[in-house]
Amino acid sequence: MRQYVDTLSMPMLQPAGIGVEGDPLPYRLADDSSIILIEVLCMLFFLAAYTQSWRMWSRMIKGFFHAEGPARITTTPDSLAEQHFQWVAVAGTITTMATILYFAAHDLRLLPKTDPPSLLYLFTFIGGMTLYFCVKACMYLGVNWVFFESKKNEQWLKAWLFITAIEGILTYPLLLIYPHIGISPRVLLISILIIVFFIKILTFYRSYIIFFRRSGNILHIILYFCALEMTPLAICYGLMVLYDNKLTIIF
Repeated sequence: MRQYVDTLSMPMLQPAGIGVEGDPLPYRLADDSSIILIEVLCMLFFLAAYTQSWRMWSRMIKGFFHAEGPARITTTPDSLAEQHFQWVAVAGTITTMATILYFAAHDLRLLPKTDPPSLLYLFTFIGGMTLYFCVKACMYLGVNWVFFESKKNEQWLKAWLFITAIEGILTYPLLLIYPHIGISPRVLLISILIIVFFIKILTFYRSYIIFFRRSGNILHIILYFCALEMTPLAICYGLMVLYDNKLTIIF
């Protein structure tokens, strides 16, 4: 009884709580609210682009594998909403691809270890992917404007935006599956490479149909395709490696 009274009169003598402090739960991508927000944002990008451009997309799918004759060089007129929301789909593709590459780099321990990981790395991947698509679009527009007709350039821009949107839609399931269900990072990278290879085949075929079908010189299309696809990728990779080294020094 006296011990109980002393405890009440002198709180500093109260016994410590029962048990010991546990270790904090490890960081998981599935529990990161920023990742969930990006997943929802990408889904909204693709849904908005589809609802506003589904007629244009259906025309592109129907005529994608058909060569256009001399009398069909003119393009089908599209509304301003369809044209603008094509770029919304491209924004969804950029964000999806950058986030998936961030997942792979995080789990392969290619990033400096911080707990939780800094979102600056994720924004770096998004910025690098945006730079890649901007450089590639500028190179395509510049080269095509010099060597080809304006009608064919318009056809190619529509086809390229459509192919880019398809690339984002095909990779979006990986954005949902990887953090919530869990697959190996190597399986993730292999899946990305398969999708990218398929997209490059479609790009190669469509550029051949629009620009080089009449010339019949396969060497021209190979040089054109390699220069305008591999050069922006190499520039983007070099800049991201350089920036990652800067972040490693900072952290």
